[in-house]
Amino acid sequence: MTTTFHAADDTEKKALLRAELDHRMAVTPAMLHSIDENGLLISVSDAWLAKLGYTREEVLGRRTIDFLTPESREYAVKEVLPEFFRTGHCENVQYQMVCKDGRVIDILISSVFEKTPTGEGRASLAVITDVTPLKKIERLLAESEARYRFIAEQSADMILLTGHDGRRHYVSPACRTLLGYEPEEMLEISAQEAIHPDDATKVLEALAAGSMDTPLPYRMRRKDGDYVWVEAVGRPVTIAGQPHQSLIMVRDISKCVAAEQQLKESEARYRLLADNSTDMVFQLDRDLVRRYVSPACREVFGYEPEELCGDRPVSMAHPDDAEHLERALRSLLNGDTDRQRSSTVCFTAPVIGFGWRRCCAR
Repeated sequence: MTTTFHAADDTEKKALLRAELDHRMAVTPAMLHSIDENGLLISVSDAWLAKLGYTREEVLGRRTIDFLTPESREYAVKEVLPEFFRTGHCENVQYQMVCKDGRVIDILISSVFEKTPTGEGRASLAVITDVTPLKKIERLLAESEARYRFIAEQSADMILLTGHDGRRHYVSPACRTLLGYEPEEMLEISAQEAIHPDDATKVLEALAAGSMDTPLPYRMRRKDGDYVWVEAVGRPVTIAGQPHQSLIMVRDISKCVAAEQQLKESEARYRLLADNSTDMVFQLDRDLVRRYVSPACREVFGYEPEELCGDRPVSMAHPDDAEHLERALRSLLNGDTDRQRSSTVCFTAPVIGFGWRRCCAR
C-alpha cells in the first residue's frame, strides 16, 4: 500500500514538473524548441510558432528537419545531427527554415542534449535566432563587392586600395599589363619603391593627404626596371569600418606624354625655322587673327611681332585686295584647298610703306 502511494506521488510530481516546463517553454519570448532522441519535436515556444506561422498541433511529433530547406536538411542529416547526438551540443549552426507560407528565414541554432529534469530519457533545448535581416545585408554586400571586384578586374586602369602610409591592401590585375607585376607582388612593394625618385615626394604627400582630386602625373617603375608615365586620381574611402584608406585609379599616359614631347619638339623646330627665316611667317586662328608672327616682320613691314599679333591680315590689305585675301584664307581654313599639294594663294597688297608683298598660305 505504501509503495503504491509513493509511486503515484512520484508520477504526479513528474507530471507537474513536465507541465511547468512546457508552460515556460511555451511563453518564453525566444524561439525555442525541444526534440527527443528520435529527432521529433516534443515542445516549441509560442515565439517559434509565431515566427513560422504554425499551430502547436501541426508541429509536435514531426521531425525538425521537416521545417528546413532541402540544402539545410541535407546538411543537418549528414553532418550536424550525428555530431549533435554524439557530443550533446552544437553552437551557432546556420540553417534556413521554411515558414508555413513558404517564406524562407535564415537562423542560427545552438542546442544542448541531456537528460530531462523529469528523468524520462534525454531531450534537447535549442535556442534559435532569426538572422534573416543580417544575412540579407551580408548577401547584398557580397553581391556589391563581387560587382565592384568584377569591374576592377576587367578595367584597363590599375585600381589600388592604399592606406595613408602608402601600404597597399588591394591591387587589380591591370598591374600585369601596366607594370609587369602580379597583384600579390604589388602588395609587397612599398609606394616609394614603385615611384621614380624625382616624383616620390609629391606622390607620397598626396597619399598622406588622402585625396587626389586633381589628376597627378608621375612615373612608376616596371618590373623590368623601366619607368612608365601614369596619371592617378583618388579619393578617401572607408571600407569594412576602416577609415584612412584611399581608392586610387592609375592610368597609363606614356603614349600621351610621348606625343606631347614630340609636339613640343616639332613646335621648337618650327619656331626655330620661322624665327630665322627671311620671309615673314604667321599663324592664324579660326577667326583669321594672327597668333604668331616671326621676327622677319620687322624687315617686311617695320612692325614688331607683338604689334601684329592679335590683328587680322585683311586689315592691312588694300581695299581692292581685302575681299580676295579674305576668301583665300577662309577657303584654306575650311579645307577647301588641297592641303596635300600645299596650294599657294598669291595676292598683292599695298601696305604701310607703300610696298607690294606676296603671301603664300598653307
